[in-house]
Amino acid sequence: MMTLQRNSIASRPPEQVTVAGTGVTYRKVGNGRPLLLIHGWGGSSRHWLSTMANLADIRTIYALDLPGFGDSQPLAGVASAECLANVVIEFADMLGVERFDLNGHSFGAGVAAYLAARWPTRVQNLMLTSFSIPRTAIERVLFAQMHQQMGLTLALWQPWLTAWQPWINVWQPWLALQWTTPPLPRLIASRFFYRTPAEDELLREGVADLVQMDWRTALESAASLGDPAIIGALSQIHAPTLIVAGRYDLIMPPSGTEIAAQITPNCRLAWIDRCGHVPMVEQPEAYHQALRDFLSQANAA
Repeated sequence: MMTLQRNSIASRPPEQVTVAGTGVTYRKVGNGRPLLLIHGWGGSSRHWLSTMANLADIRTIYALDLPGFGDSQPLAGVASAECLANVVIEFADMLGVERFDLNGHSFGAGVAAYLAARWPTRVQNLMLTSFSIPRTAIERVLFAQMHQQMGLTLALWQPWLTAWQPWINVWQPWLALQWTTPPLPRLIASRFFYRTPAEDELLREGVADLVQMDWRTALESAASLGDPAIIGALSQIHAPTLIVAGRYDLIMPPSGTEIAAQITPNCRLAWIDRCGHVPMVEQPEAYHQALRDFLSQANAA
């Protein structure tokens, strides 16, 4: 049962802690076992506001802005999925959270999978939302080659990206103004939903997060999507796992979601009908009921 309202959580000033030498912003609500939430590429902790409202009665929830996203400062080093997983563990250490449930969305699900495989004693239950992997051996080779090539290219372009950053900082407010002006938010969001939500404010928030992210972080994290280590991590996960996905996800192909569920031990797959890439926004009741059922069963185990 929802005990809080989304807007009441949104209105609370977020907190901040220094992790890996950078300021990491986060939101905290609820009571019970700790639950960490990792947003997707181009997102922020605001993507989880309805989830925090829905599950606050059964979990103490921490939703962080990954470095370079939302209101968190970028890392000085490379923002790969591996590095961001290290940040999440350090974040938990800073807050004294030893063992926790974990939920990651899209790119954040890859970070969560890597974390769960590398630190199996820390993750009690794992949820991967809107997550997919290459479907065939050929696709995996192609993604691995793309990951390697993008990594090399970004390393060569690093000095230029650093030099351009002040100019990018000047452009971002203008871009934010343009991209969040109707009808652009609805046009941009249309690919992410089966049926685009009627609430314009939700769409503007999502587009604002997309524009606000640090560009170097955006490129480096996008490059890690093809990292073979993420795919390899799935078979090494020990925690009970739930994968939740929309049947009409155009960003993470459902056929690849089925492969991910087959590879992951002790894994359940929950489909949400008439839903795209952002189920916590498009189908919040079905999505949060799937999480609540999974966590309730975990409590009873």
